[in-house]
Amino acid sequence: MRTLKLAGLALVLLLSAMWLPQAELGAQFGPQPRNFTPVRESDGSIFLNGADRWTVGFNAIAATLTEIRAVPAVATQQHYIKFLAIQTTTATSGTWALQSGTGVNCGTGTTAVFPISGTANRFNAPITSQPMLWVTFEIPIVLTAGHALCIIGVATNTVSGQVVGFTQ
Repeated sequence: MRTLKLAGLALVLLLSAMWLPQAELGAQFGPQPRNFTPVRESDGSIFLNGADRWTVGFNAIAATLTEIRAVPAVATQQHYIKFLAIQTTTATSGTWALQSGTGVNCGTGTTAVFPISGTANRFNAPITSQPMLWVTFEIPIVLTAGHALCIIGVATNTVSGQVVGFTQ
């Protein structure tokens, strides 16, 4: 009987150990959309299990809003941004912003994504002789459902980089 009690206790402890990390992630990052389970990768990043992961690159983006990730295949799905790396292609800092929308190059329903303060606002990217700007979003930036992801730079100091995220 004592062996059975110890085996039962071991099972409870094992199940608790398996559940606690997931509960901890849920508490840290809030409710997860569509019942996907957060998964911590070996590099410490967190993605949602079952989500469509993607990486997009962009090169020499000037002052025209340019689509870098198309509208999700399912209209109710959303893009989530986890990482961003960006740098100018010149020796002078250039400005940039991530935006979303529908239509050609996010031309319809354009929404500020990062910076979120407005579609006219921009961040500065480091020059080519400096390290790239690398931004990790512990809590992913969520785009409006059915929106594509776009980037805009500045005419004289274009920007290049990549964005990593997932769609669900």
